[in-house]
Amino acid sequence: MSTTNLESLDRADKILEVLMAYATLDFSKKAEVGDSLGVFDAIATGVNMLGEELKATTVSLNEKNTLLKEIHHRVKNNLQIVSSILSMQSQFIDDPIALEKFNDCRLRIKNIALVHEKVYESNHLNEINFKDYVDAVLTSYQDFFKSQGSDAVLKYESDDPEKIVHIDLAMPMSLIVNELLANSYKYAFKNRTNNKILVSFKGKGSVDSPFILKVSDNGIGANGKFDPESATSLGAVLIEALIEQLSAEYSISDQNGTSVEVIFNT
Repeated sequence: MSTTNLESLDRADKILEVLMAYATLDFSKKAEVGDSLGVFDAIATGVNMLGEELKATTVSLNEKNTLLKEIHHRVKNNLQIVSSILSMQSQFIDDPIALEKFNDCRLRIKNIALVHEKVYESNHLNEINFKDYVDAVLTSYQDFFKSQGSDAVLKYESDDPEKIVHIDLAMPMSLIVNELLANSYKYAFKNRTNNKILVSFKGKGSVDSPFILKVSDNGIGANGKFDPESATSLGAVLIEALIEQLSAEYSISDQNGTSVEVIFNT
């Protein structure tokens, strides 16, 4: 092989090394540009310009990601402040019905805050690990209802412990879980022991494998009294609206407790 060909291969390899560095977001390398204004010099100049553009774009995206993370963090903090204010206000409410409504509202706000918190903690700005979210919700519910004299063992079950959910799905799903958990605690376990609640989330969100979100308890059973399409309580109306938002189907079983299953695609 001639000296000219060897030099050409050497320059091509060096330019390729720079491109590979750019692929790993290392913009410290530059392609060597000579004085001959030959083909390789033109390519090297173009590669260096590409590196500058990629560097500027990457910095801009990083700044955007940082800003979006900060927004989620601040939304979470503000919602937690609202929840705390409602909690303090509830201490001055004597009417048991009004107190229950206050607590319901506070738990809804706390659940929304949790979604923003999990997005902030995630490596992705529009997705969350649903197990992490449900675990936090279950802990929150157990702590709250123990203070209210109600207790149950809560568990989460999934076909994939690392199941990732887009925030557009996570928000309505989280509120559905919140309302169904609240219903179980309020109505399923009166004067009962060995109470259990299972939150199950399975499927891939496709036509062949739709998402299936299920909340089941081993309580007294709704006995046909719970139906989002006909109920007038805020919780049931909210569930119906969220199911419609997801374009989902749902079913209710009253055998050995109450089980609500919501089926939908992405």
